[in-house]
Amino acid sequence: MEAYLPLITGFAGVLVGSIFPLVGQFLQLRATQRRERMAWVLEAAKISHATSVDHAKSHQGATLPIASDIDYYQRVFDIIECGKDIPTRLKEAGEKNRELRTAFHDPL
Repeated sequence: MEAYLPLITGFAGVLVGSIFPLVGQFLQLRATQRRERMAWVLEAAKISHATSVDHAKSHQGATLPIASDIDYYQRVFDIIECGKDIPTRLKEAGEKNRELRTAFHDPL
């Protein structure tokens, strides 16, 4: 039994030594994907907000803060990433965004 102890500990060391780099790579890949996704969300929100500002200028209106566009596009990307019932969920996200825009533009 004592002869197997170094063999078992050596095998456990090799196993642990090979698993941790894989876990590290997985975490790094996940962080990179989130960072890229946020860059896409911000770019889409920036374009959408610029369009809203141009429209508001030409029609003497107001526009929502860019945070509302960021929130909307984060929801859209979450829906697409999930991959389940995309059309219905996109419609719901659009309706929530429309409600927010209506509430913002209507006087109290």
